[in-house]
Amino acid sequence: VNQLEMTYHNLYLTYTPDRSRSLSRKKLALTLGIKAARHEVIVTVNANSRINSPQWLSLITRNFDEQTDVVIGYATPNPDSDTIKGYRRRAFDRVAEATVYLSAAINHSPYRGFSYNLAYRRQCFFDNKGFSRSLNLHFGEDDVFINEITTQKNTKVELSNDSIVECHFYDPIESHKILKRRYSYTSKYLRKGYRTLFAFYSILLWIWLLLSISTIFISLPNLFPTTIVAILGLILWLPIIYTWRGAAQALKSRLLRLTIPWFVMTRPFYNAIYKLNSKRNYRRNHTWIKK
Repeated sequence: VNQLEMTYHNLYLTYTPDRSRSLSRKKLALTLGIKAARHEVIVTVNANSRINSPQWLSLITRNFDEQTDVVIGYATPNPDSDTIKGYRRRAFDRVAEATVYLSAAINHSPYRGFSYNLAYRRQCFFDNKGFSRSLNLHFGEDDVFINEITTQKNTKVELSNDSIVECHFYDPIESHKILKRRYSYTSKYLRKGYRTLFAFYSILLWIWLLLSISTIFISLPNLFPTTIVAILGLILWLPIIYTWRGAAQALKSRLLRLTIPWFVMTRPFYNAIYKLNSKRNYRRNHTWIKK
């Protein structure tokens, strides 16, 4: 940063005091940076964010107009950086999570952003009194905060290829677990509309599976109903697989095929495990409790 300051005189560096223990350092750092900023639009990235295109900043900020206060971007790990056991599940889970909150924002029901690639007006921060409503949490600087400042009309989404940021994790497994636990805990503070819709979608798929198994079992040894069920299963799942592959491709994630039905069906249980785990780790979530 010191080297960059010699070339870019508008670059300003601040820091959080080492004695800052009983509060979220991330929120304190953002607050200091936002207060020190000289212009109207704030764009946030993380230390492990990699900007791969010189067009990134112009693409994110091009969305701001008189009605727009928030622009939600997207960040994803490079698929080749995670080849450890369970990488397919993690890849699908990231795409599924992003599909829910991005589609909600596109359809004017925003409730979450991702701090790795996010922009909003500085005045929104002050009008909301910063992170005052979530100071008791170690995190929430993106999802809880965005849930507070967004409306049906003031938010846009930027998903062009050059606007997507690449994030790097030294330990893909542990990093995924940490982020999953965080967002599982803060989800109770967010609007539930689209998340409820996707949960209902999972319930319908399980109803289909149970009815199909029951039909096959009751009709044995007659194989004609089994054949019909198999054909209907293909008609159902081929478009689902094609749709999820398209979403993964658009979000620069790993492309999956035959594992998609399994991940789609088991994701509610996968989420439930992290939900319970985040509640058990209550002390990690709050700033006023010593770890």
